[in-house]
Formats: sequence, C-alpha cells, structure tokens
Amino acid sequence: MVEATAEGGGVFGHFENGQFVEGYTGVPTAYKSPDTPGVVTLRFKVDDDGNLANDEPTVVEIKITVWDFTITDCPTDWLPEFDKSLDFELEIAPAVDHNGNSLASIINCTLNSSQEPGICNNKLRAEEQFQWDLQFLNPQNDFNVTSSSNEPYKNDKATTKQATTHAKLTVKCYDFGAYGTLTATAYIPNVGMRSARVKGNPGKFVVEIPIDEDNNFIADNWESEKGHQPTEDNETVPQSNQSGDGISRYEEYRGFIIDSGGEEVHIRTDPTIKDVFIKDESNLGAGYFTDLGLKIRWNPLTDDYNLVTRYHSGDKKSEHVDGQYAVRMLEREYDMGTPDPMVVVDDGFILGACGNYPRGDTKMYKSASLNEPDVTTFIYSKRIEWWASFYWNENPEYYKQKYGIDNLEDLVQIGINKVIAHELGHAVNLSHCSQTSCIMVQGLPYKEGIPTSYCPETKNEVKLYKER
Repeated sequence: MVEATAEGGGVFGHFENGQFVEGYTGVPTAYKSPDTPGVVTLRFKVDDDGNLANDEPTVVEIKITVWDFTITDCPTDWLPEFDKSLDFELEIAPAVDHNGNSLASIINCTLNSSQEPGICNNKLRAEEQFQWDLQFLNPQNDFNVTSSSNEPYKNDKATTKQATTHAKLTVKCYDFGAYGTLTATAYIPNVGMRSARVKGNPGKFVVEIPIDEDNNFIADNWESEKGHQPTEDNETVPQSNQSGDGISRYEEYRGFIIDSGGEEVHIRTDPTIKDVFIKDESNLGAGYFTDLGLKIRWNPLTDDYNLVTRYHSGDKKSEHVDGQYAVRMLEREYDMGTPDPMVVVDDGFILGACGNYPRGDTKMYKSASLNEPDVTTFIYSKRIEWWASFYWNENPEYYKQKYGIDNLEDLVQIGINKVIAHELGHAVNLSHCSQTSCIMVQGLPYKEGIPTSYCPETKNEVKLYKER
C-alpha cells in the first residue's frame, strides 16, 4: 500500500481510457501537476501492511519543479491608435528550481507587423520611422531592440539585456489599423529552448495584436459580430437600390482624420450605416439633406481632388473601382444676374450647382456626382435671398403663416436649406424630380411650399460610388 501526498499542489490519480482521473486504489499511477509554477514535494509512504516484518513505514520524498514561461495577452478592449503604447509582461517562474538553481534566461522576442501606408485612410505619416505599424519601443529598459533586416526602423527583434526571470516589453503602435503578432522564446535551464505561452491560455503561444480570432485584420472588440471579410461593403441603411457606401469594412475600422474646430480628430465609421463625407468650407450645414438618412462625416482631410480613402494596402481596400471621395461645398458670392466665371453653364440665375473640375481645368462642369473626383457644390445665397425677398415683399403675412416664421431671414434660410439638399442630392447621384413635394424638384416654389424631404422614388436612387 502506498499513501501519496503532494506539498505545493497537484493531485494523484490514475488513467482511464487515456484520461487522467483523480484518486486511486492501492498505488497511484499518475500525478497531475498544479496549474501554478513552483517547487513541489511528493511524499510516498510505503507500508507492507504486516505481510513482512512489523517495521515502520518507509517515507520517500521527491522534489520537482513545475515551471512556466508566460507572456501576457493583448487586452481584449485594445484598439490600435497612432503613437499608442502597449506593455507586455514576460515571466519565467519560479525564479529558482528545487535544487536552488536560478531559472534566469535570455529572453528573445519577435514582432510581426503590418505595414499600411499612412496612419489611417486619409493621412500620411510625417516621418520615415513610422513605416512599420507596430514596433518595439527603442530604446527601452529591459530589452535591446534591433531590426531583422536592413529596412530602417523595423524594430522587430528584442532581447533582454541580461538573463532574467521577469521583463517588461513595450510595443509602439503607429497606425489606427495596425495588426501583428508577438512571440517569445527562452532557454530554460535543464529543459531547453521553449516558447512563451500566453498567460491564462495554456495552448496559445502567439499574441495577436489586437485580438482578432477571425483573422480579418480587424479587432474583435470593434466588431459586433465575427466572420466578416475586410473588403465587405454591404450597408443597407438607409435603403436604396445600391448597397454599401464605397468604403470597405477594414477602411471603416481604420478610420479617418477629420477637421473638428481646427483640430485634427480621428474617427472610426460605422459599417452598418452608409457614410458620406462633406467638406463644408463655408459652414453652411446640411440643410434638408439629412432626410436621406446618410451618416454625414464633416470635413475630412483629402487630397486636391477630395479623395478620402487614399492610403491602404490593396488586399483590404474596397472591392469597388475607385476610392471614396468627399463632396466639397461652399458659398459663392454672386448676385442675381451676375454669372459665376468658375461655372461653365451659369447664366447668373441658377441657385446652386454641383459639378467637378476636370484635372488641369479651372472651371466647374455640370453635373457630377461621387462617381467622379473633385465633386463640388456651389450655393448662391445672395440669389436665394433675392428670390425670398421677392416673395416676402408681396405678402409677408402669408409666408409667416405658411412656414411658421417671423422674418425674412427665416424664409431665406428655408430656401438655402432646400438648395443645399438639392445640390448635395446631385452629389449622391440624384436626378431632378417632377414631384413638387420632393427636394429634387427644380427651383424655389415658395408660394406652393418649399419641400423639406425627398420622395421615396428619389431616395431609392442614392448611389455613393462607381460600380464595376
């Protein structure tokens, strides 16, 4: 008979059908070590149970070291951001084995990183050193950092400055869509070269940065559900004959820099709602354009032709022909009857215009939409004011009652709101409509009633990108 105990953790047992089962009868045939590292003393009390000499039981002690080499995981809520740090703890435990020997070792770490151009979809990096999206901080206290190739600033190799059982490792992020993996190895004395396992996940030996179980380059924490492809673009809200908004799922996640009150701010967009970018250079607002239900993203950084999705690697961009553009909107100071020399078809009486500038040209041609680059809308506020004044002066009480307003300025703003929505409607591929209750009807029918919404047929025609 054998009585077995384990000081320091673990349990004795036996195997049944290849599976460990705790407990035994007579003699234990298996031992399961504890989940935590440390020194364990196994004691076996052997007694012949009176079959031989009536002597004292024999006690045998065996000391073993249960060791572990771990690296902390990436936090589940971590999202990549430019110039953001992420710390990892590496540990070999216990520090000393059952013979009193140190388990300190040189720890080697390797970082694999994405290399997306820019820091997001519409802003380049200012310095060459940010070419790799994830890099080991260089220098740092516990590690010497080097590059595995001649490429500058890769900073993908880190080695502890001395043999140790604990070290802190810092990774720097230089892209809002960064992704990569981190691994570590060490030579454990009397064991050999081993890979660090992710702490809390014994079967995992690779740290994902960020956590991305479905391998689509997008942090799981950002997605409401897994399994989507990075090139997907299939929003159906708001409903129209064309799904999507010309921005891939990865691009929506990686995000954009917008101008918010003179300050550059990063935003991630929503892959379930169609987005439209507008550069409002005259602070005109959206007017009645909001009736379409599109998510308006104001004042993104763009190139000279208003391209927003400029910087990305080809395997994660949208599957559409072109990148996505912003609509440029501004007020033009031309009175009624005075043609705008920048618009080819302006006779001095149009209230708004939507067109583009062919490359190398200085005149805007009507009409254009997000199918083409450099889409621009002009709003002629002075001309709108002229028309509002014309009707107001005929019968101000009629218009006060009809629109629930108090003054001419309110009537002018109603007209501006309609013209803004009309011209921005052209920018999203809407044509003129014959229904007087639809924003896409031509002119300003003040007497009949200025439309403040789009008809259902018109809403169905919204298109935000050029299809193949």
